[in-house]
Amino acid sequence: MGHYGIITTQSNDFALILPIIEAVYKESHPEYSRYVYLIAPISLVILNPIGFFLIEIQKRIDDQRKHREKSWQHLQLISSVCQNICCNPIVICTILGIIFNYIFNQHLPNTLEYILTPLSQSFTATALFYLGLTMVGKLNRLHAHLVITVFLLSIIKLVIFPLILRQAVFFLVKPINGSIHNTIDYSNLGFLYGTAPTAPSVVFYVPETMLGLQTIASTELVISTLLAGPIMLVSAKMINLHTLDLGTTQLYEILLTKTAFDVSILSLFCTIIVLIGFCLRHRRLKISFIHKYTFICVGLQTILAIWTIIMHYVKQPLLSTTSTIFDLGSIFIALATRTWVTSLSIALMITTCHSNELARRCSWIYHVFGWFIPASISLIIYFSALLGPTEEISLLGVEKLGKIQVILSILLLAFCTLINTISLLRIARRTYRLRHDSTDSHSHNNHSNSVRNEAQPLMVDEDDETVTPPFIPDGDKQLFRHAILVALLTIDAVICVSILLWVLISHDRNGIYYELQFLDTVLLYGQGIMTFLVFALDADLLVPIKRKIMKILSCFGYNTNRSRDPIRNRSIENNDSLDFELQIRPNFTRQSKLQGSYRQIFHEQKDTLEMARPTAIVSSPSITLTDNQMMVMQDEAIGKLQEDKKEIRKRYALMQMDDGVFILGGYIVDNETGEKRAPKRDYFYNNTSKELISIPPLPGNGRMGFGLAATDDNKIIVAGGHNFDYEPMSNVTMLDTQADNFKWENLPDMYNGTIGPGVSVIDNILYVIGGFDFIEHDILCNGDVLLLDLEKKQWKTLPDIDPPRARPLISIVDNTDPPVLVIAGGYNFNKQGKAAPHGKIEEYNIKKKKWEVIGDIPNFKTTNGLATKNNKLYLMETSFETGENRVIKEYNLETHKWESSHNIKQSSDHHIEKNKSRTKSEHERHLS
Repeated sequence: MGHYGIITTQSNDFALILPIIEAVYKESHPEYSRYVYLIAPISLVILNPIGFFLIEIQKRIDDQRKHREKSWQHLQLISSVCQNICCNPIVICTILGIIFNYIFNQHLPNTLEYILTPLSQSFTATALFYLGLTMVGKLNRLHAHLVITVFLLSIIKLVIFPLILRQAVFFLVKPINGSIHNTIDYSNLGFLYGTAPTAPSVVFYVPETMLGLQTIASTELVISTLLAGPIMLVSAKMINLHTLDLGTTQLYEILLTKTAFDVSILSLFCTIIVLIGFCLRHRRLKISFIHKYTFICVGLQTILAIWTIIMHYVKQPLLSTTSTIFDLGSIFIALATRTWVTSLSIALMITTCHSNELARRCSWIYHVFGWFIPASISLIIYFSALLGPTEEISLLGVEKLGKIQVILSILLLAFCTLINTISLLRIARRTYRLRHDSTDSHSHNNHSNSVRNEAQPLMVDEDDETVTPPFIPDGDKQLFRHAILVALLTIDAVICVSILLWVLISHDRNGIYYELQFLDTVLLYGQGIMTFLVFALDADLLVPIKRKIMKILSCFGYNTNRSRDPIRNRSIENNDSLDFELQIRPNFTRQSKLQGSYRQIFHEQKDTLEMARPTAIVSSPSITLTDNQMMVMQDEAIGKLQEDKKEIRKRYALMQMDDGVFILGGYIVDNETGEKRAPKRDYFYNNTSKELISIPPLPGNGRMGFGLAATDDNKIIVAGGHNFDYEPMSNVTMLDTQADNFKWENLPDMYNGTIGPGVSVIDNILYVIGGFDFIEHDILCNGDVLLLDLEKKQWKTLPDIDPPRARPLISIVDNTDPPVLVIAGGYNFNKQGKAAPHGKIEEYNIKKKKWEVIGDIPNFKTTNGLATKNNKLYLMETSFETGENRVIKEYNLETHKWESSHNIKQSSDHHIEKNKSRTKSEHERHLS
């Protein structure tokens, strides 16, 4: 905190702001330049020691955190801090300068003056040169939370600090002879002085051991220096406009109105692009409530832009009713855009500092603050104006409905600014703390985690003592973008508060007022532009728009195919290669250390040159084979693929029929180069002829992670998954295994692409439930419930499952009227980003139109499997060595009770022999 305080109060006054002040006030107030020489020692002797005091306290606090056994008494702490401050050379030299100033009667001896003057004149240049040296190689340490910190410090220094100085001077300097012109001149001087960038000397205050803080200080110095240039020049020009006549004032008002109109047109275009991107990825809106609230903010920005454009063409004066609608609408929309930003900041803070569950439970707070507060204030302002009508002053409506509008707007905006600032600071501190804890944990457990057992199961239950790296919210680039958006939109609220205070306290309109008014107009009506800039580099937003445009162009004959660069894969040189299907998924779920996209990781990850087991095995409902017969047939099919076709295939699935086995999807690893490629064909293993028959490849160019099911008449249906480039697929396709020629038939696409859904065909209805998607460095589950009538070829939806999850088992209790849809199991992801089984059984209540939990799956683990038959759910234990499933529990879906061990024993043998139609191992499903 001490370093931050010095950064925001230490100004580069002598090098930059002093020449500007001398040029502006050379004729009107030449004495103003002397105040710079008065402010400098005050800053060095009073403000900086306060910062040093806070720095020393922070050092003791950090030292006490690292060494718990240490404790500091208050007197001991204060004495140690004061001792270090007194030994600080900057404080010592400043005090010595003041002392010798009195000794030498405010004039240095010629000898000392000739020595010290060149040193002081060369300080700024050498400091900037040192800044350039220190910047090299340090920007790569500028993580997400540091970017927010740098941004906030720059805004505080260049925007908030000048406004605070101006208001403080305005309140402290008393009018002379009842005239406030002198007070306004001093307040304008304070504003101009506050626009000076941070002084280069701040980089010397940061210890060399604090690399992150050095990066913050040097980066903030560069950013503030670049931004301060135009701000200082514009402010210096506008200060010369002391008083404006009526004609000039009206001209400025018209220009501001025209500016609002022009900016609104551009903002409307930007918000439309963002909204289209959000709509094309509307699953993100269903999954992430943060995106829902950002979507509302963008929608309000769109309405504000449209409203402003309409108002520009409305001719004055209006009828009373029309005027009421426009007045209330203008006030409400302007306030709602600010309150919803605050609601978004609260949601971000609760999500980052607490949990997603708590943030969802507090959703009523966001809506109350976002809708009810601005609506109430708008009504109060309007009815107050009816009781005491006032003359319209501003075309932009700053004081259109009287002082009550100004006062209530100040209170609301000040409160919003305070909440936004607190939320951003808490987010920054929380992410820094989690990153610090994660670094300590990683270094502590580095040796134990450096070696992995290649043969261990993909998902294993860990003991409570196992250390799991904490989840780092700022790793989510999406949440980081939302935080940046909140910070940008908070700037406008601060500027608007300053303008309203100016209007409330003084009715004089000078150049600085219109400078702030212009800046507020651009920021208020250009919120959509800022939103677009925040999300413009977001591939998750723009790539779907590109795909949709390319798809439309392809309908008109435009060739959208482009040759891809060849993918370079690492050669397999030694025994250190890791099997992708065993290692890549744990790396995904523990994604705090991930860099790069999933596609890049997939292609760069080295694979073993060994045939992999199938990631999913599904059997036809009409299967009559025993468990042992199916296992023998499956092993023969895999052996034939490896020996006869010389294929090393991974992440594929098997569909078991009575007469053979279908090998579908996945990818192939070249047995010489280790290069990954999509298969050009799939296979059917004919159990009669003992031969592999080539069939057309599963549509999707190396399709993986799909849902697989079979109909009663032995038609194979594949839904969802992702292709070789890790793009989620919405395609649903069907293969008639009884046809003379095998051919994939496309069914109607799903509404969205999904990976790892639960899929089942019951009574000629295809059920597709749940799944997940890769979005940047996130794995997000969804709760979609889709039903496809295979006769009518029409989709319909049911309410989403909550929580969202992938690979739930689907069943129907058919002895009730109407039949009841039941789901069980599946997996989602916990706060640490680790896949976790969902041990619940739920049924869909048709009357209430919602899902209800009817039972728990006791001790449900990733090594368990689930199957259904005859309105019973079987909990099985899967052996990784043999692949066999053993029934350990049985759940009656009619009575909602687990059966006794005696009944389980009687039914288990029959189930193992006869029912493999809907068996899905949680371990196998997770691999897909």
